[in-house]
Amino acid sequence: LEKIINFLEMRAAYERESNEKTNTAFLYLFLSALVVMGVKFFAIPHQIQEAQNYSKEIFALIESHLSFALLMSETLFLLLLLLIFYFFILMLSLFSNTHLTQSIAKNIAIHLPFASKIILGFEKFMLFLMISQMLQSGITIKKALSASMATISVLKFKKAIKEMLYSMKNEGKFLYHPSLFDPLERNLLIGAKTSTQIGSVLFEISLRAKEEALTQSKKFFRLITALSIFFMAFAV
Repeated sequence: LEKIINFLEMRAAYERESNEKTNTAFLYLFLSALVVMGVKFFAIPHQIQEAQNYSKEIFALIESHLSFALLMSETLFLLLLLLIFYFFILMLSLFSNTHLTQSIAKNIAIHLPFASKIILGFEKFMLFLMISQMLQSGITIKKALSASMATISVLKFKKAIKEMLYSMKNEGKFLYHPSLFDPLERNLLIGAKTSTQIGSVLFEISLRAKEEALTQSKKFFRLITALSIFFMAFAV
């Protein structure tokens, strides 16, 4: 019971840390959306309508400039939609309360730059944290891996766990799957002989994955903030 509580507490703490990093990015993205849409749907059409009150020559001159401005605003609008899609896919991947929605979002996010490192790091953290807690509680590694299958959303990791279980069942050896372990982590695990030792190593790997995911999250949300500011500046 203590291990389960510890697992849930660490998971909740990670989600709080991740959520805190989204607030500024969301605010600037929201303001950027207001500015870009205001320019595209209100400011430029209003200017075109006002220009019709001038002579044909002046109107033609104003219209040529506003046509270019409209083209740029449409480009910004499309880029903004892409940025919003990117942002909310990651938000659904991390914080959705619906398992199906979260699973779909994660399997989309792992194919996107930046987002893939965050999601894979988060999944790795949760997966190895859970397995390490079970191993340190005396559960066998086969049972721990089997139990983890029900919680994995990323198909890439689920396939890796299946192959590890197959290797243990049919070949009698622990498979250090490259989708789950980098060379350093494989070397650490090779030195672990008992389930408890493997659990300890996996716990350290999970903490490493957590820090990497948080670092990537910080960089990603800084990028979202910077792009949002750029969009606002360019729009006006």
